[in-house]
Amino acid sequence: MHLNGWITDCIHMDEFSSLVVASSGRCLHFFTTVVTPFVERFRLDGMKDIPTSLAYMAPAPGAIRAEPLLGVGDDGGDVFVLRFLKASTSLFKKREADGEIQHVYWRELHLQAGMVTLSIMPGCHESPVLQVDLKPTMLRVVSCSKSSSRSLLIRHLRPQSGGIDNPVTMPSVTLRTGPGITCFDYDDEKGLIVTGSTDGKIRTWSPTHLAKPWMVLTGHAATIAAVCLVKQSDFLWSLSDQAVSTKKGN
Repeated sequence: MHLNGWITDCIHMDEFSSLVVASSGRCLHFFTTVVTPFVERFRLDGMKDIPTSLAYMAPAPGAIRAEPLLGVGDDGGDVFVLRFLKASTSLFKKREADGEIQHVYWRELHLQAGMVTLSIMPGCHESPVLQVDLKPTMLRVVSCSKSSSRSLLIRHLRPQSGGIDNPVTMPSVTLRTGPGITCFDYDDEKGLIVTGSTDGKIRTWSPTHLAKPWMVLTGHAATIAAVCLVKQSDFLWSLSDQAVSTKKGN
């Protein structure tokens, strides 16, 4: 596997057997995982900033419009959502012969009309996006950064596809906290947002009341790198730069 730079994140689109790898070369690499070793089919080149975080939303089962979404956050604080319109056939238009990498250039995504649409959300954060997630309910895009004024941002995508350079979003919801947010988990069923920060503390929030945290958990002595709410249980996993912790909630 040859990449243009360091790997910053990766995600697998299970339904389409595609591995998406973000790299410090300002590229997104799309590998097919049908065969081993994996083969790079497409490369999205020439992004303005380095992609730092990826998120994938699979098509809803039984939906009339089965369009997978790929969320991308970058080190310039911007967030993008790519919507693949014919993913069951191909993610992008094919030009090169089979076996060759198809290069798609960011500034020429408009040439992919009919295959891909792009929603651009510029200036979401004042520092690099550390995590991005896509939530199916109301098509929300959630992202976080170390910024104290825009620590976590929730934006709602409209159901219809937007065009290139069209930020098809409704008003956003902003969570602010002094130490910023390095990671999060958002559980719709529990109605709970859990965040980690540089101060080693884990905070829990109600999505309907983001003025202050519902609970603050301590125990780590370093920056929180990841948090995860365990489905169908009251447990929370957290990972810091130094250790792993498990906590049980009420």
